[in-house]
Amino acid sequence: MPFNIALSGLNAASTNLEVTGNNIANAATTGFKESRAEFADLYASSLQDAGSNAVGQGVRVSRVAQQFSQGSIDFTSNNLDLAISGEGFFVLEGSDGTYQYTRAGAFNVDRDGNVVNHSNDRLQVYGAAVGIGGATTFNTGVLEDLQLPTTPSAPAASTTLNAAINLNSSQSAPTAVFNPANPASYNSSTSTTVYDSLGNAHTTTIYYRKTAANTWDQYLYVDGNNVPPSGQAVGTPFTLGFDTAGALATIDGAATTTAATAAYDPLNGAAPITLNLDLGGTTQYGSAFAVNNLTQDGYTSGRYLFI
Repeated sequence: MPFNIALSGLNAASTNLEVTGNNIANAATTGFKESRAEFADLYASSLQDAGSNAVGQGVRVSRVAQQFSQGSIDFTSNNLDLAISGEGFFVLEGSDGTYQYTRAGAFNVDRDGNVVNHSNDRLQVYGAAVGIGGATTFNTGVLEDLQLPTTPSAPAASTTLNAAINLNSSQSAPTAVFNPANPASYNSSTSTTVYDSLGNAHTTTIYYRKTAANTWDQYLYVDGNNVPPSGQAVGTPFTLGFDTAGALATIDGAATTTAATAAYDPLNGAAPITLNLDLGGTTQYGSAFAVNNLTQDGYTSGRYLFI
């Protein structure tokens, strides 16, 4: 019997090592939850009959328990890799229609656009629905496949151009007549891309020319063509006025940081592009020319490529 008692300890310790080895082997397994071996003492008699002199009969593994503590969340190069922070599971539907639950969020897309895992089980979500007042809500009563569109998405024309620029107050006003082809006729410039209603890209360049101590001319060009302030003739610049603290105070004499431009017709079948300039954050400090923000809200047509 003493040999059997010692052997039970070896068997339990061996199982514990197997559990530890399995945890280590799955260190890189997405969504894996480690386990731990839990042990129980063995007695030859029932608990009611165990006296103060009862000798245990060894040990056994009572269960191998999974630990559902929060794991680390890592960044990957796959935009469909998901993770749950906190409680909960991903719900998947298998090919036989049964639901499965998992914390593993490594997903990809099949040829039909369904978001699936490595076993081709489909990720389930609550579908979007129109709620009271037209607000978007979710139909929490029915699960459905998360399916990405396989047709090209529609483009959106650029309508707003945000530009937060620092203009160097220590620079001198150029003496040459403004000409985009002559760098000596302006102080600084920067470029970005805007899109028309068909999703075509157009290069947009903004030129800055100092005219007085606290005044600058800003010229906007799209595809090499001047786009003037709304209602003004081609070649007319925006006039930017700054206060003594270097903050943008006026545009074309008005106390504002936004301005509308005339429409630019790309002549390719698309609707004319009309840009609203948001120059909030534009400054005139005694430091080098800097582009702190230059963004626009348009985009071209997009399509997900299924591999």
